[in-house]
Amino acid sequence: MTLPQFVIDAVYPLAGLAIGALVGVLLRSVVLPRVAKLAEHTETQVDDVVITALRGPVVFWGALIGLYISISLATYEPKIVD
Repeated sequence: MTLPQFVIDAVYPLAGLAIGALVGVLLRSVVLPRVAKLAEHTETQVDDVVITALRGPVVFWGALIGLYISISLATYEPKIVD
């Protein structure tokens, strides 16, 4: 059984989307809490505000970056329709 070409063409962008979202989740759950602990020891509140602002969209931006990279690396055959 062979898969239709549009399914095969969609694998790379979907994989990139999933990997980018996974990287975003890892950043939000592992990296940002560690950076937040370091930011607690500073005198200003600017870094705390920046870290709080990054917590929400980091998964979204990771997914978009992964999708962008995977689409740019994917090859598509041009189709001519009469």
